Amino acid sequence: MLKIEIEQLCAGYLRGEIKDAELVIRTCYEHFAKTRSLKKLSDDNWVALARGKNDVRYYLNYCYSDGENYVAVDGHRMHVLKNVKYTPDAFYGKNRLREHVEAIYPDYKKVIPTDVEILGKIHEVSFINGYYNDKKYVNIGGKVFCLKQYFDEAIAGFSNEAIISLGINDFSIKIESSEKLAVIMCVAIPDGEFIASM
Repeated sequence: MLKIEIEQLCAGYLRGEIKDAELVIRTCYEHFAKTRSLKKLSDDNWVALARGKNDVRYYLNYCYSDGENYVAVDGHRMHVLKNVKYTPDAFYGKNRLREHVEAIYPDYKKVIPTDVEILGKIHEVSFINGYYNDKKYVNIGGKVFCLKQYFDEAIAGFSNEAIISLGINDFSIKIESSEKLAVIMCVAIPDGEFIASM
């Protein structure tokens, strides 16, 4: 899929539809540099990407185990490592060190979409990178938008065989394999406001 997108980007430049050569080079570089660094993540570090960063809801700044799954949420996305046997009802900080936290972790299972439209395997679904209000977003399957950083970090934890689906009732993206799950909340972008950059 990526090969096709890069070919389209280069062809658009050669046809004069894309005037900015720097944009073509920067887009390709950002994709390959980001993907290469994310692919080296351990499963634990992949989960930790979705935890809060200095969130006032302090319990979101940690990963959590319910004895069945290892999970992190930040209010906009969630990464889950399934079927792991960590200590139940335990919070984990950096380097998977257990932390004593006086809080009840949110019921993360409530945000997992059950009524979904399956788009296909990761390598079968089209992605278009672009900008809206000076932030990088990705359009998934021509249907929904989410922050590019969240999407890149989510798919870095999966093989190309993972399934991408859209939550029908909750405006979310679900990426799932037998070992992992990611959920990303989508954003609404007004028609004509998304500037594709491939």
